[in-house]
Amino acid sequence: MTTSTVNPTDGAAPELDDCGPNSCTLNDVGSFHEFSWSADWKVYHRAVSKTPSKNPTVLSRAEPNAPFASPHVSSDAAAVPRTNRTPNFHLQKAELLARGILIWSELGKGGQATVYKASCSDTTPVAVKVIRKRVEPKTGKVCPRQEANVVGETRILSSLSGNPGVVKFNAFYEDSTDWFIVTELLPGTDLFESLVGRRCSELEALKCMRGLLKALAHLHAQGIAHRDIKLENIVWLRRGSEHVKLIDFGYAQCAAIWDSKDASSFPGTAQYKSPELLERKPGYDLFAADMWACGIVLHIMLFGECPNESEMALAKVDAAATNVTVQRSRRPGRWRHVSCATRRLNKWLLSENPSARPTAQQALSQLDTILTDRHRKNTSTFSRMLSAATRADI
Repeated sequence: MTTSTVNPTDGAAPELDDCGPNSCTLNDVGSFHEFSWSADWKVYHRAVSKTPSKNPTVLSRAEPNAPFASPHVSSDAAAVPRTNRTPNFHLQKAELLARGILIWSELGKGGQATVYKASCSDTTPVAVKVIRKRVEPKTGKVCPRQEANVVGETRILSSLSGNPGVVKFNAFYEDSTDWFIVTELLPGTDLFESLVGRRCSELEALKCMRGLLKALAHLHAQGIAHRDIKLENIVWLRRGSEHVKLIDFGYAQCAAIWDSKDASSFPGTAQYKSPELLERKPGYDLFAADMWACGIVLHIMLFGECPNESEMALAKVDAAATNVTVQRSRRPGRWRHVSCATRRLNKWLLSENPSARPTAQQALSQLDTILTDRHRKNTSTFSRMLSAATRADI
């Protein structure tokens, strides 16, 4: 992929439709450990501990009485707040202005990047991720590892532009101090926010998972592993539907770029990490690790908590240093309202042996079978009820 770079002194800016109508935001390269943002003119705050809890609570907020919003999405379709039509001069970047992109407000901030709500000259709302370049003191040059990560993320996003389950990439620019990744600005909320205070029905969870698995199957077919599947990185465009989008490709890895699907690094969020990642086993399968995280997501959607398998994996890592025997916790009755088919799918995704887990395409096929059977059963039940009502009227 050829990255788009422009120097303000090179002459006229290109056409403004480079930004396109596409828009969402990306998370920081890596994960946001602590940040705050504004949305709909209310201030929200999330603090994520760098050290995983021994008894992790996934659905928790720093301010339990405040509504929760994601920095990746916007619940307002307008790029410009109605209460403030004047952009902040100090937020503007010369490189973006040369491209006709105007920054309006900050959406989220991390250790290495800041995400802004912006607009093109045609008022198309976009999100701009600004990554500050790190300069090595000894050489005075940009850190090569950081540059490789940014370019790799951009190449992956660009290659996935045809995937409806992935945030749409618009453009990539840079100047002497920053990199700029321009993406679409998504409506809706991330899955974390969607689940706060409300558990999903089994059907809602299955539909959401179908959208996630479709997107993931497309990624894996292209040799790309996301490596950070979690609630916060899945945007549910409309609750109860299959319309979801994956965001934050800061950890993503592509076999075509790195020439291997096996990893020697162990990124991700602790509660969603597979056992082989937590135990730091070299040469693990990136795609199988993504499937484990999908199993965690499905379980949380159904029950609002991490499954025993995740807790056991985390506990084993903690117990290894202290030589403590880990006992499996049991919560009888929690599966009572979930069908046997969905239980089997979740258990399959959470297989401790990576080679025993399904591929994204296999899981998607199994999920389609479950949904088809549910539809057939519901149709049959409705037909019997309608027939009984007709006979009663007669």
